[in-house]
Formats: sequence, structure tokens, C-alpha cells
Amino acid sequence: MRILEGLLNDPQLKVAGDEKCPGEKRMGAQSKEVQCLFGKLRLRRNYYYDAQRGRGRYPLDEALGLHNGYTPGVENVLAIRTALHSNRFDSYWDHKNAA
Repeated sequence: MRILEGLLNDPQLKVAGDEKCPGEKRMGAQSKEVQCLFGKLRLRRNYYYDAQRGRGRYPLDEALGLHNGYTPGVENVLAIRTALHSNRFDSYWDHKNAA
């Protein structure tokens, strides 16, 4: 995990969109704990804020496809587990109502 964390936190890492856009101000690097399939990572990533639009963005989060601190792989696993659990509940409910 430390190797992956080190690679993603490398200041020399080129991240798509990691430059200031018109109207934005770079607010510095901010930390975030992220859950990936291999465990938790602590990321330091640049944050850009556009005061006129009232929006900010984290280019590294966008590049990795992060959503609410989860990688796409973790979200997929959670979705599959939810679907499987839902089907078990439906089968149980159908069985109970058939009796």
C-alpha cells in the first residue's frame, strides 16, 4: 500500500487537468483518505476553487474516478454485494409469502 500511496502522492505525477482554469484559484494540497480494493490510502491532492461559480475540484480525484472516497473498484464490489443481498431478501420474502 505504501508504494501505491507514494506513487499517487509524488509531486512529479502528471495528472490530467491539474492546472488552474480561468477563474480558479489553487487552494493548495489537501489530504483525503480513500478506500481502494487493496485497503486505505492517504492522498494529498491539489484543490482548485472558482469563487464565481461556487465550485471546487480535485483533478486527482477526477482522474482516479473517486466518488465519496471510494475507487470505482470498491463501488463495483459494493454494488454487487448490495444486489446479491437484495436478491436473497427477495427470495426469502417470496418464500415466506408463498406459505
